[in-house]
Amino acid sequence: MFKLNIKSFSFIFSAMALILCLVNLMGYDDKNKFLLYCSPPLWLFKAGWFSDAIGSYKEMPLLLKYALTFTFWSLVGDRIDKAKKG
Repeated sequence: MFKLNIKSFSFIFSAMALILCLVNLMGYDDKNKFLLYCSPPLWLFKAGWFSDAIGSYKEMPLLLKYALTFTFWSLVGDRIDKAKKG
């Protein structure tokens, strides 16, 4: 049976990423500044050397930005949880 641990870092970071994406989706972050500042994968797309080779974050679909943000913070939380156990 699946047990949801709301005190785990993976749950907290995933929830924060989801809230961040929802705030952006609702239009409160119309210039994507908050999303960009809080999403390290998007920092890479903002870097000049990377955007010249791959493309700018402005050209990315919004759904991909959300997926990268949510996945990154979920993995960071999971890594912290595993480090705490081990």
